[in-house]
Amino acid sequence: MIVSINNEKKTVRDGTTLTELLLGEKIISDAGNLSGIAAAVNEKIVSKKDWNHYEIKEGDSVDVFSMVSGG
Repeated sequence: MIVSINNEKKTVRDGTTLTELLLGEKIISDAGNLSGIAAAVNEKIVSKKDWNHYEIKEGDSVDVFSMVSGG
């Protein structure tokens, strides 16, 4: 199925969870260390506690945000 990740079209398998998607795209490297990152699907923030069972659907738009510190 086709989904959009940060405005880039990607093909993923049916039943892919948000965690699997982010790991597969190397957006995250460890599902146990999610500090400083947030994800929204179709403009709605998905709680990190839900990522492991939140299934991505055909046509979903996923936006990933990471915290940056600086001055």
